[in-house]
Amino acid sequence: MQKVDGKMQFMFYKLQENQTPFEYSASGLELNAYRTEAFARYIAHNKSLLSMDFARQGIQDLDGTKLADILYTNKTLRKLELEGNLLGPKTA
Repeated sequence: MQKVDGKMQFMFYKLQENQTPFEYSASGLELNAYRTEAFARYIAHNKSLLSMDFARQGIQDLDGTKLADILYTNKTLRKLELEGNLLGPKTA
């Protein structure tokens, strides 16, 4: 398992504790398959986040499916920004 620290660790804690601001951005973070999946797990059950921006993060189609699955469980999130990634039919 990979270690996360700094801004990402703080974001994961806030997501888990439902203490997020209304919107978050992954801008400036280096995402990979593990980190994208971790975000998806935490956002799926969060009840305080309304908007999440993952624009231009190089997210692949298979990893995008994990983000799309958020929408099945999270009924609070109103905007999931995925523009500029490498998403395809699996994510759709």
